[in-house]
Amino acid sequence: MNIKALLFGFTLIGATPAQAETILFIGNSFTYGAYSPVQHYRSETVTDLNGERIGGVPALFEMFTRQAGLDYEVSLETAPSQGLDFHLTQKAATIGKGWDHVVMQGLSMLDSKKPGDAGSTVTYAGLLTDLFRRHNPAVQVRLTATWSRADQTYQPDGRWYGQPIGAMAMVVRRAYDLAAAGTPAIKGVIPVGQAWTRAIDAGVADANPYDGIDAGKIDLWAHDHYHGSTHGYYLEALVVFGSVTGKDPRILGEKEIAASELGISPTQARALQQVAFDTLAAEAGGLATAPVHGDWGLAPGAGDPTVRPGDDFYRFAQGRAVAAMEIPADRPRQNWFSLLDDLSRERQNAILAEAAARGVAVPAAEAQSAIPGRAVAGTVGGVAVSIGSPRHARESDAALGPLEAALERLQGEGKTVSVVLAGGVVAALVALRDEPRADAASGIAAITALGVRPVMLTGDNRRTGEAIAISLGLDAKAELLPDDKLREIGKLRERGTVVMVGDGINDAPALAAANVGVAMGGGTDVALETADAAVLKDRVTGVAELVSLSRATMANVKQNVAVAIGLKAVFLVTTMLGITGLWPAIMADTGATVLVTLNALRLLRWTPAGSRDAA
Repeated sequence: MNIKALLFGFTLIGATPAQAETILFIGNSFTYGAYSPVQHYRSETVTDLNGERIGGVPALFEMFTRQAGLDYEVSLETAPSQGLDFHLTQKAATIGKGWDHVVMQGLSMLDSKKPGDAGSTVTYAGLLTDLFRRHNPAVQVRLTATWSRADQTYQPDGRWYGQPIGAMAMVVRRAYDLAAAGTPAIKGVIPVGQAWTRAIDAGVADANPYDGIDAGKIDLWAHDHYHGSTHGYYLEALVVFGSVTGKDPRILGEKEIAASELGISPTQARALQQVAFDTLAAEAGGLATAPVHGDWGLAPGAGDPTVRPGDDFYRFAQGRAVAAMEIPADRPRQNWFSLLDDLSRERQNAILAEAAARGVAVPAAEAQSAIPGRAVAGTVGGVAVSIGSPRHARESDAALGPLEAALERLQGEGKTVSVVLAGGVVAALVALRDEPRADAASGIAAITALGVRPVMLTGDNRRTGEAIAISLGLDAKAELLPDDKLREIGKLRERGTVVMVGDGINDAPALAAANVGVAMGGGTDVALETADAAVLKDRVTGVAELVSLSRATMANVKQNVAVAIGLKAVFLVTTMLGITGLWPAIMADTGATVLVTLNALRLLRWTPAGSRDAA
C-alpha cells in the first residue's frame, strides 16, 4: 500500500494546478515572523489587509504552493500581541469575506492575564468561525497550535518553569483541540508546536538556547528566546503547507527557493521538511500527536471487572492537576464535561483537555446549578447530570455497586473522588489531586517569615490534605464543606485578624466571612467577585507580597499622621505662647502637606523582598 497516498493524498511537483483558492492568515507576531527576515519576506506576493507590507509565514506558504504547482491567493491580517478576540472585535469588517481557507493563530500563552487558560481561545475561535461561515459555509478553518517558549520554560518567572520543553506546546495544543471540539466546523488543528518538539527530540534543533546551541543543531527561537528564528518560522510554514494542501513537505526538496533566499542550508531544509512530514504523518496515522514526555497512561489491574483496561480508565496531567477516571464497562461515556464551569479552572482544563484528546464532543448544558459543598448539576441532552462528592451520590440513593471498591482505592491513594450521576445512575468516577503550585513552598515560607500563621482549609480528603500540608510545612483541616470552613474562620477570628485566600466556588462564603478575602487571579468568577482583593498574577508568593505592601502602606500612613499632627501641635502651642507668629504656622502647615505627600510617594518605589531587577 502506498503510505504517502494513504496519509495525505500527495501529488508530485508539476501536477496540474487547481483553480485558484483563497486563504486568509490571521494572527500576531508568530504569524508575521517577528524578529527575523521572514517578516518582510516577499511581501509583494501576498495581500496584507492592514497595508503594512508583511510577508511572514503566509509568504513562505505562498512560495511553497507555487513550487508545488498549486495556485493560492494568500492574504493576511496580523497584529502584534493580540489574541483572536481582537480580530473579531476590531477587524471583522476587514476579514469578513468568503474565503476558501482560513488559518487562525492566537496568543502564545492563550490568555495574557491567565496563562494557559483556554476559555478565550475556545470562545473566539468559535465566533470567528461563525463569521467566516456566514460568508462561505464551505470555508475550511484551521487553528495553529504554536510552540513552547524557551523564556517561559527555562526562566524562574516562566509559567512552565521546571517542566519539559514540550509541556507548554502540549497545553496550547490541547486548548486548540478544545476549540475544535467545541466548534465542529473547524477543520482541524495545525500541530506547529508538536513539530518544534519533534525537531528537538530528533536532535535537529537545540532544546535550550540559554546554555548555548549544540554543534550541528538549529536554534528555533529568535534572540529573545520567545519568537521564532528564521528556521523556526520555516518549520511553521512547512507544517501549515502540509496541513492545508495535503502535500508532503519533502517534495519541496533541499533546493527549496525560500530556504536558499533566507540562508537556510540544504541540509537544514531537508531536515526540517522531514520533521514536518513526520509530525503530519503521526497526526494522519492516528499516532501520538507529539512525543509525550512522562508517563501519561495507566491501565488498571487485570482483575478489576469495572473498567476496560487501557481504554476507559486513564490518568492524565495538565497544568497542576492530576486526574483519573473510571467508567463502568457496561455504560457509554457520558458527555457530562459541559458541567465543568463551576469547578476550579485547573480541574476544568485537566478534564476538558483529555476529553478533547479523546474526541469527546462537548454539548451545551442547561439549567446549571451548584449544590454548595456537594455537586454541580444540570441537564445535558435531556438527561439530568451531576458531578459531586460520594456523599452527594449516597444522599441521592445512587448505588456505586462494583465502583465502591474503586472509590476506596482511589481515596486511599490520596485523591479526591467525584461521582458522576446521569439520570440518577452512577456513570463514572473522577479522581483528582491538586498538586501544590510551583511557588507554593516559597510562598508559604514568605508568609511565615512575615509572622503570619498559614492554615490550609480544604474540601479534599484527609490523606491528600495532610500530605500536601506536611510537604509545605503548614497546618491543615480537610474534608470541609463550605459551612465547616465558615466555622473554622469564626474560630480563627477569635484569635486575631484572618486573611482568607481562595479560588473556588466553595471558598466564596469563607472569603466573605474573613477580615480580608483574597482571591487568586485564576479562580472562579464567584470567588473573584466575593473577595476584597485579588492576586492577579496567580502566584502564591503574591499573597506575601500583598501583606508586605499592606504593612508598608499602613506604616506610611502612620508616619504621615504623626508628622502632620505633630507639626500642627507644636506650632499651635508656640503660636499661643507668642513664640511664633501666624505666618510661620501657616508655612509649617503647608510644609507638612508637602512632607506627607513626598513620604507617600516613596511607596511607588516599593518592591517585594528578594525580587529580581526588571530586565
